[in-house]
Amino acid sequence: MTKQIFSYALVFLLALFAGNVADAQVRELTGTVIDQSTQEPLPFATIGFRNHRVGTVSDQDGNFVLRFSNDLAGDTLTISYIGYNDFSVLVGNQSTIKVPMEPAVFQFEEVIVRSVSADQYMRKVVRLIPENFLNVPFETVSYYRERMDENGIPIKFAEAGFLSFQHPYFSDSANHHQLVLYKDRSQSEMQFMRKKAMKREEKARKKAEKAGEEFDEETEYGAVTASFGGPESILSGDPVRGLSEFMDTTIFKKYRFEFHEATTYNGKPVEVISFQTKGKVDHTKASGLIYVDKESLAVIKIEKKGKFVVPLALKPLLYMLGYSISGGQLVSDYKYKSFNGKWYPENLHHQLWIKITKHNMFSKNEYANLKIEQVMSTKEIDTDQISPIGKGKRFDTSKEMEEQVFASKKVSWETVR
Repeated sequence: MTKQIFSYALVFLLALFAGNVADAQVRELTGTVIDQSTQEPLPFATIGFRNHRVGTVSDQDGNFVLRFSNDLAGDTLTISYIGYNDFSVLVGNQSTIKVPMEPAVFQFEEVIVRSVSADQYMRKVVRLIPENFLNVPFETVSYYRERMDENGIPIKFAEAGFLSFQHPYFSDSANHHQLVLYKDRSQSEMQFMRKKAMKREEKARKKAEKAGEEFDEETEYGAVTASFGGPESILSGDPVRGLSEFMDTTIFKKYRFEFHEATTYNGKPVEVISFQTKGKVDHTKASGLIYVDKESLAVIKIEKKGKFVVPLALKPLLYMLGYSISGGQLVSDYKYKSFNGKWYPENLHHQLWIKITKHNMFSKNEYANLKIEQVMSTKEIDTDQISPIGKGKRFDTSKEMEEQVFASKKVSWETVR
């Protein structure tokens, strides 16, 4: 029973967590987006053609791959990043490019007089969400990726494509998602406590054989490792739509808001608000930055850092079982994009670092330094001729991903990558 309780506790603590080109006319452009001065990569920059709805975003290392039909080669490619001047280039015959982004020079007044506090400013931002964000149903095609490293070794890597029907912001109805593509590229298995798990499995196998029963290979070990990652949290993780704690005006008193140094995006002024918990909110300490378009007061980006704190009720249990958990650093990045004057989530990104240690009395301690990453990137959006996902095809987070893939003519690996 205690083992089952620990398995549940472990999963609870971590739950916050190329196809070939068939058409010869399809081209591929690879590139890297960097800071012109420091040469540091710029993650999640927006890359897209000026006159066509074809684009992508750079990954956490600033790299990107853009696939497009050859007839777009004459169009101008524009790269945007908050706090930097837009970079434009004619694609032509290029197959690879390096994009040096120049920091934007924003002319500030010597004395900035604001008539409201940061708290009051954020209340107005929240109040205008229904006006600034898509207020009609819309359909998106998105790319999903999850990866988990154990002690620096990749043990899980999976990619997926989703077709989603999304209700207007502030609608009480749940969004529908259809898993249309899925590939598990994992090559290793988690090693933490593996030897003991294998011994228990072998013992259970022999017991089943002796009793003439069929052995179930879905062991406790397998159930726990399978629970790491998964798209559950990121599919419903939009802090603007869900009004996360730091966007919920009813608990603003638990946060401290302050005006940060302003910047620009796409040549327009952006107000930056910093937030920080005054104590713990849902067992976490969080801080971050909210980027707001000054003209419309629309949220265009959110950066959040959180320190996970193990609930006091679980600490005695973990201690008795000989386990300790440290680290628990969660970093999230949410980026929004304008479509017909309204905003929607373009890129959601989570990274979690956590260390689990098993303290042994007569042998060396066992440990696992885990890094878990999730990315959800919207590649296409439409508001015309769309329809809800049929009940039989809706993604169910309680089921295995590979068991519920329903292909769609609208989505291919070339579409989502």
